[in-house]
Amino acid sequence: MQRLLLLTAVLITVQVFFTGCSGSDPEPELITESVLIDKIAKSTGITRSQAQIGLSALMMLSEEKLTADEFAKLTTELPGGVSLFNFAADLGFTKGSINTQADIVQILVNLGVNPVDAGKFLTTVLSVSKNIEGGAFGLLSKVYENR
Repeated sequence: MQRLLLLTAVLITVQVFFTGCSGSDPEPELITESVLIDKIAKSTGITRSQAQIGLSALMMLSEEKLTADEFAKLTTELPGGVSLFNFAADLGFTKGSINTQADIVQILVNLGVNPVDAGKFLTTVLSVSKNIEGGAFGLLSKVYENR
């Protein structure tokens, strides 16, 4: 009788465990421009302002590396893409002024970011973009290709 009770208790526990695990998926985190900047700043150890400027520079590089259609898609797929691109222009970045990833690293170093953290910035952006719905990750991957 005790074995039967123990077996029943184990089966109920297993059922509750698996039901809980297979229940509704948690809500995915909505990544806004502000959340994107915060995640990158926190992961790299740079300030929000430095992260925002780095992302703006990356948008300017993206305009150079992607086709017009791809760039238009990136500005809508990347949270805050349009405002980050506009901010780049406000900062004085112009088409052709940022041609490589090294240019972005140098901009961050000029802002006081140590070179190691500046280098981590680029990989962190790509890593964070994997969690954004849509095609931002694929498009940013193309920007990072050497061509």
